[in-house]
Amino acid sequence: MHSAARPDIFHDVPPEARLIPMQATSLEMLADENKDLIVWDEGETIAGFVCADYVIRPANAYAPEQRYCYVKELGVGEAFRNQGIARKLMQWVQAEARRRKLNRVELDVWAFNEGAVSLYESLGFKTRYCYMELDIENAADH
Repeated sequence: MHSAARPDIFHDVPPEARLIPMQATSLEMLADENKDLIVWDEGETIAGFVCADYVIRPANAYAPEQRYCYVKELGVGEAFRNQGIARKLMQWVQAEARRRKLNRVELDVWAFNEGAVSLYESLGFKTRYCYMELDIENAADH
């Protein structure tokens, strides 16, 4: 979906080419107490996963202390979609954020990923800011 919607940013990489970078990232996350990698398995198959960072930023001159969970990635295999797995993974994240006494859960999502946007909205997520871009080659001067 991502490479089809934004080939200027994403490559369509076969799963076997993703294996080594994914393993390195997984090991890094498992070794850090401020990160989680949670998987949903269906027998011997990983059906879905969520990667979460637990962030505590001290207060500074511009902002009070920030305590939140940032969801870096959420994925469910195509064969396992529409079975409530993503919802259950996100509910786990919310429970863990509460357990850690964090104030909120944050994430970002591509606007073209309508299924993900719909899921997050159904879980109570609200848009708090908007990231915009301008394609210089196709832009008119204003």
